[in-house]
Amino acid sequence: SSAGVSLPDLNNAAHYLAGMAPAHADADSAKHFDSSSWRSHRDQMTKEWARYEKARLDPMSAWAATETVPYTRKGGVVRYMFSGPDILHARRMFPEASTFILCGLEPLGGAPDLDRLAGYSASSALAQIRKALEDSLRLSFFITKDMQNELPKARFSGTFPIISLYLARLGLPVRAYEFIELKEDGSLVSLGKSGKGANGFRIEAGQSAKDKIDVYYFKSDLGNDGIAGCRVDIDQ
Repeated sequence: SSAGVSLPDLNNAAHYLAGMAPAHADADSAKHFDSSSWRSHRDQMTKEWARYEKARLDPMSAWAATETVPYTRKGGVVRYMFSGPDILHARRMFPEASTFILCGLEPLGGAPDLDRLAGYSASSALAQIRKALEDSLRLSFFITKDMQNELPKARFSGTFPIISLYLARLGLPVRAYEFIELKEDGSLVSLGKSGKGANGFRIEAGQSAKDKIDVYYFKSDLGNDGIAGCRVDIDQ
């Protein structure tokens, strides 16, 4: 709807997908978190996350502390092309940055909402999420062709739910969001909570205004075919 998903509902859905306890306890979400499907998902995600944090994320943060943090301007911008929804590693590598610009071929999707489970198998929806995360938590990056194959078919489709999940795991609740259109002249037009006509979105996340970050994701083709019209003949 044009009103979009409320922030409590969005953050609850992000925690649900991340295998974390509800961000906001309410009767409506309780039935989802009380299911055996979700408890199984929680146990699998908790185990996988602990393994990955120890094996990759903690060493990455330790390396960044000496190799990127001293050379990064606090509040700086990270431009991460071909990223897909990988805010996780970008944030761990550049914890001082406050703006992250992600870009990829993967579809935007919509703000996650547990109402999307109505009449659908929760077990199947959660298995789809784990499948979508498989490459990222095994290889530390997303494989575009796998994501293009898996994300459109998922109940929680697109990059928005994955980014929301990772923000939840990073301890950064969503504070605001909007869908946007990046025009050919480089200007940005806000489309509010509706994804219609959008080629990107912005998520503001953080525990408070003091530690907030802005995450932009744009769906765009940066390959040779995608930028064919932008080529310059260097012989001229």
